Amino acid sequence: MKLITINTWQGRLQRNLDAFIKDEQADLICMQELCSAEELTNNAAAWTQFATLQTLQRSSSLEYNYFSPTNSYDLMGEEVGFGNGILSRQPMSDVKTIFTCGEYHKVTAANFVSNVRNAQIVQILVGKDLVWVVNYHAHWEPNPKGTEASLARMKKFATALQNLSGPLIVVGDFNVTATSDSLRYLKEALSIRSLTEESGIQSTMSNALTPWEVACDHILVNDQIEVKSFSVDNRLVSDHKALIMEFETNVKT
Repeated sequence: MKLITINTWQGRLQRNLDAFIKDEQADLICMQELCSAEELTNNAAAWTQFATLQTLQRSSSLEYNYFSPTNSYDLMGEEVGFGNGILSRQPMSDVKTIFTCGEYHKVTAANFVSNVRNAQIVQILVGKDLVWVVNYHAHWEPNPKGTEASLARMKKFATALQNLSGPLIVVGDFNVTATSDSLRYLKEALSIRSLTEESGIQSTMSNALTPWEVACDHILVNDQIEVKSFSVDNRLVSDHKALIMEFETNVKT
């Protein structure tokens, strides 16, 4: 099974991202900074940036979607949601969204709240095994090592996952390096490893678009996931690079 995780940068490079998704034909796509707007999907190309979920579902030919907004706002008389999303070839079960900071809100000029964060938790069938897949966009601070706030929210996130048993994949934009206190805590709490760290990746940012150079995007797996391949793709699709993993399950009975 092929999995892609990508921070979509609110669809700013949607044409590039769409071509990339068509080319890769993944089975599972986890996205952060994702916009969703059903009524704008077939509107003028200038507006489909706000319907990235719908556009990529069409180009990927993946049947199932799950969207978890952190906020929404009005655009051209239609509601645009912003948050995390998953596209899957397989049905998703036990779907759940948890908030690690703040709560969903409708954005107006007077009430925008930054750093509202949530995570999506789903199960999918891989072969004969049910696999937990968690898609997260973590707390942001300018320091890639994070802060006490980063650590506190990661602890809340880890606590929500500690009762998950079986094969586990945790992906997303964690906004910190693998050696930060917060990601170190997550790895130890859940007995998972970062493929970004193991591969020696120095940055998952698209340097043509951002001055940041930090390996903040991660795919983390436990020992019941057998990784067949892992790569960080250099095609320009966002201010972040896409991470790609092919995997099977390795459940010992």
